[in-house]
Formats: sequence, structure tokens, C-alpha cells
Amino acid sequence: MIKISNNIYTSDSRVNFYGASIQTRMAVIRLSDESLLIYSPIALTSEIKQQLDALGTISCVVAPNKIHNQALQDYVANYPQAKIFAAPGLPERKPAIHFAGVLNDEPETEWQNDIEQVLTKGNDFFSEAIFYHKPSKTLLVCDFVENMNKSTSTSMWLFKLFGVKEKPMTSPRVPHVYNG
Repeated sequence: MIKISNNIYTSDSRVNFYGASIQTRMAVIRLSDESLLIYSPIALTSEIKQQLDALGTISCVVAPNKIHNQALQDYVANYPQAKIFAAPGLPERKPAIHFAGVLNDEPETEWQNDIEQVLTKGNDFFSEAIFYHKPSKTLLVCDFVENMNKSTSTSMWLFKLFGVKEKPMTSPRVPHVYNG
């Protein structure tokens, strides 16, 4: 876990996406009530769980778009007290998970003192909740902005096809590509 401010930590992991191994990142935010919010959960290894438990109590887990959910079930199982929040479209894809709410342009009560948010619109592939942590002035974004290079992915041909190879840009408009 890397501390990037007094109240924000990050940790990297890798996920498989259409045969490509892609770097992904989770943010952990200490809220003003001292509880933790997980933004874009990564695989819950024993090392990550140990680090999270040392930081404090997880109150909220946020899947900011409908494809950042591969590890979500592990957090549901290991942190039953945490409220799980989903981007639009995810509850329909993961009906076995009980979601406390679906994200929109208004922050949830649990984090409204610390975070502003906006839901991206206009991409047929997905909407994403972008968070702005007010105390640290940190913007949290998942796939709304992408920059794929050799250190973040093993399959550059895929990202060349999507137009996000080695240059930061918004996520591609690729409807109905990912059903997992």
C-alpha cells in the first residue's frame, strides 16, 4: 500500500481482460469519521487484507464502473459490515450482491463531507463515478482516462485497436464488448 496523502492510499494489481494482463489500481480513502472507503477494489490477497485491516475499519466499497468488479465478492465476504455501492448497470450484472446504492452525481451520505462525485455520461460502454477528495484535492478516475503502455498491459495490439495505446485519452466507445 502506498500512502499518497494523509488520507489516501493506493495499491496496484493485475487483472485479465480479453487475454491481456492489465494493471489496475485501488484507492483507499480515510473518511473524516476515520472509516475507510475502498474505490475500485483489487484482488483481496492476504497481504492486501492485512494492510487494509491495519489501516482501520472499511465502511464502504465502491465499484466506480460496471467492469471494476472482479474482486468485489471477496470484499463482500470479508467485510460484511461494509456497504457496497455500484455504478449504473452493475447491479443487473451482479444480482447476487446486495448493493446499498447505485452511484449518481450526488455523493452518498457516508462520504458527502469528504468527496464530491460526478457520473460520466455519453459512453455506450459504461458510466463511471469520478471522485474528488476535497481535503487532499485528489481526483480519482478509473477507465474514464486511460493510458496503456508496456508497463500497464501485456497486449498492446488490443489497446492500439481501441486507440488508447501510449497516450492518455478518454476510454473508447466500444458498446457491448465486455459482458463478463
